[in-house]
Amino acid sequence: MPPPLPPRYRLEVRLGRDEDVEEWLATDTALDRPVLIRVLGPESDPARRKEFLAAVRQASAVAHTHVASVFEAGELTDGAYSISEWAGGVSMAHRLRANETVAPTEFLPNAAGLAEGLAELHRQGTLHGSIDPGAILFSAAHPAKLAAFGRPARARTAAEDVRDLGTALEVSLTGRPPDGVPPSQVVDGLPGEVDRVLDLARRGMISAAELAEALHGAPSVWIPPDRKPVATTRWLVLTVMLVVLAGLIVALGRAFDIGGPLAPVLFPATPRPSTPDTVVQETIADPTPTTAAPSVEGVE
Repeated sequence: MPPPLPPRYRLEVRLGRDEDVEEWLATDTALDRPVLIRVLGPESDPARRKEFLAAVRQASAVAHTHVASVFEAGELTDGAYSISEWAGGVSMAHRLRANETVAPTEFLPNAAGLAEGLAELHRQGTLHGSIDPGAILFSAAHPAKLAAFGRPARARTAAEDVRDLGTALEVSLTGRPPDGVPPSQVVDGLPGEVDRVLDLARRGMISAAELAEALHGAPSVWIPPDRKPVATTRWLVLTVMLVVLAGLIVALGRAFDIGGPLAPVLFPATPRPSTPDTVVQETIADPTPTTAAPSVEGVE
């Protein structure tokens, strides 16, 4: 059943639950904009509602590009609620369930921004307390943002917050929990410097501000711009070669057919030895009768 909220908020779609918090997409009719409403229901006890409201109100004091803005929070007759910005509703957990990890080119600026946002929370004297891929909103239309404020707290110190962020960032890169294999050996194009930085974060050996600075200083990701065209050219050359080879095979097949039109071309007949033309000589009879020479006998 929808929670009883202030009348300016019109509930649109129930999105599901984030641990013990129910989430709704709603419209702020006063400002005509979508908002995310998080609600603790009547099953929650007073201590849990107090914890929820304290975490949400502390987060509302932080204004940062990579921290989801909290607009309002309050108590209900038998629960509590918060109103925060709608950042597309796609979390890193959603992307991972769809087998979609974060590419190195989009990881570095967003990971550094998340660390900056966490550092600002710590500077304001508050903790997130429950960072995991489900607490990071990240869609193509928005920069990555820390969200899901008011979850039951697991981290009790700033170092534990950084540890949880480092773990969530590595999972977003590799798609699996840290297992001792450096992320750069799993993700093509990822600078090896990121391995060292995330390892320090997961061990709680650097602050959120130091994590942000180290990620900003990591070498840029370089991907050869002509990788795809080269592959396309190779396939084109291979296709042409196969076509030529097929043509030769067809020609040879026809050549072995004696009556085929290509046989004289590919296998010409062996010519006979050249001989001079036979000269035919004809004896032509003299039509004039032969006159015998006069006898000289009796001539004086």
